[in-house]
Amino acid sequence: MAIVLLFCVSVSYFRGMRNIILLLAVFCFVACGKSNKKQVSLTVSGNCDMCKSTIETASKSLDGVYTANWDNKSHQLVVEFDSLKVTDSQIHVAIANKGYDTDLKKASDKDYDALETCCQYR
Repeated sequence: MAIVLLFCVSVSYFRGMRNIILLLAVFCFVACGKSNKKQVSLTVSGNCDMCKSTIETASKSLDGVYTANWDNKSHQLVVEFDSLKVTDSQIHVAIANKGYDTDLKKASDKDYDALETCCQYR
């Protein structure tokens, strides 16, 4: 990208070409940009709307998580996140720390026992 900038600066001295070069530079930056957005689906145990709220909030509390949507019938949580800021494992841990088992991380008995009665599923 530095080469593109150097090229733009050196060529920008030509008055008629300046706007074209700037547009080309912007296009290169957009085209060369890499997307770090990742989507995963996790199985998370739970029962009710209170579970839904807690599970989604735990996921979204992590820096880099864009969206989290848990379905209480299928027990599937779909999370979209920036893979450079947060990992799948960190999402599993954040949910387990709130008392909910995921397909990769079981909540501790202490965290599970702290759940409201309606949210206990074991």
